[in-house]
Amino acid sequence: MMKKICFCMAFVLVAAIAAPAMAQDAGKIGLGVMLTLEQRDLKFDSYSNSQGVGAGVITEMDRFYDYNEETHLLALQGSYGVTDWFTVRGILGLADYLVKADYFGTQGYSNYQIKDDFKDVQYGLGLDFAGPVTEKLSLGVSITGIMGYHREATTDIIPPANSSRQDISVERYTVDVFPKAIYDLGKLDVWAGPTYTMSNVKAEITTYTAAGNVYETLKLKEDKPVGLRLGASYAFSDNVAGSLEIGAINATNGAVSLTYFF
Repeated sequence: MMKKICFCMAFVLVAAIAAPAMAQDAGKIGLGVMLTLEQRDLKFDSYSNSQGVGAGVITEMDRFYDYNEETHLLALQGSYGVTDWFTVRGILGLADYLVKADYFGTQGYSNYQIKDDFKDVQYGLGLDFAGPVTEKLSLGVSITGIMGYHREATTDIIPPANSSRQDISVERYTVDVFPKAIYDLGKLDVWAGPTYTMSNVKAEITTYTAAGNVYETLKLKEDKPVGLRLGASYAFSDNVAGSLEIGAINATNGAVSLTYFF
């Protein structure tokens, strides 16, 4: 709970100090759907085990594992133009989620993965600021926070022979800050800029055995926070627009959306 409170406070603080990005007209409401695909490298943060952890295990998990996550998010997105330069977005959807750990050391450790197939929701909040520089050029920033809690995840980690079952959950959140330059080409808008992403993943595994329960917690964080993103939107009519974004360097991602405004 404390981490969630800190996350919300950090998100609000980043939003408050951000410079003014692309916003819809004041008073307009947008409803749409979006599909986001993302693969991101992660790095080790911490590991704990209720039975104790040797220093050698921590070293192996820190230095000899490649961690990454894959997310496919299908979501509804609503937006409201608070002013001509400020828009608020809400996001709610189902996610297909996977965390992988590939071992490249020499001690006989195994690769493993934890996954959840469109069974739990991810939700988020977005803030878009925009300010004109010339008649065609605007500068701004989009800030998006996404959080998900996957309660019935599965893993290919082989449990102890005396265990009766395992409960696995994954909690993740990201805060994405995207300053950008936007160029107006009539019905087509294009934009580009750097991104800064803060990402945290916490996987908890409870193994039930006759001798007692074993609790494990693995925490991961973003490996490369800075990336590059390009995007474009096209107005099919006064009320319907579609957009496409692609990103690289810190993550390989893409997002497509279709929105109706009224």
